[in-house]
Amino acid sequence: MGSMRRLLSRASAVLVLCVAAVATATVVVRADLDTLTKHSDLIVDATVKSKTVAFDAAGGSIWTEYRLTVHQTLLGELPETLVVSAPGGEVAGLIQEMHGAAAMIEGQRAALFLENEAGRYLVLGEAQGCLTVKKDAKTGRLVCRNQIHDLLLVDETGSHVDAKPLRIELVKLKAHIAKFVEAREARRREQSEALAKRLAALRVAAERSAELSRGKPGGAE
Repeated sequence: MGSMRRLLSRASAVLVLCVAAVATATVVVRADLDTLTKHSDLIVDATVKSKTVAFDAAGGSIWTEYRLTVHQTLLGELPETLVVSAPGGEVAGLIQEMHGAAAMIEGQRAALFLENEAGRYLVLGEAQGCLTVKKDAKTGRLVCRNQIHDLLLVDETGSHVDAKPLRIELVKLKAHIAKFVEAREARRREQSEALAKRLAALRVAAERSAELSRGKPGGAE
């Protein structure tokens, strides 16, 4: 899973000092809904409560941090306070721009697919893992959609992939994730039960071996 996450991570950034952004794109592996779900540590339906921008002196980079109001945890364990970090921002006239990174505004609702990197929550697959939630004007239903126009999407071999933004109703998104979680938990239970049976069989075999050994000359007392 770690190698796949590295493939989904950003590959390029542009640092700009108070000038127009350079036209470029961030290269990442295309992630469909199944891929995002499989490789996320945490998935939430949340609204941005506030955001701050800070310079990380140790890493020499700028980060925007979003504090969220979580409506529902769809996968994983929600920390006491959820802060999502995204590369880029502006601090004291210094602008670091990451094309294709997840960007949100206060009050925006989104379904977020997150990875936990050393205690810092990042959006998986850059903007691919940030699905803005808005009401469809025609149906009145809540619809999720990501933005991939600043991403150069490739497959795992590095070949370019033509892809459209992911668009799905929120209720269907939640059902999809719930089905994945249920299937994963079922596999874990099966693995746990299989392991328990194997350990029990080994324990019985060991007990029988000990009994046979006690019945032989020179066997265990």
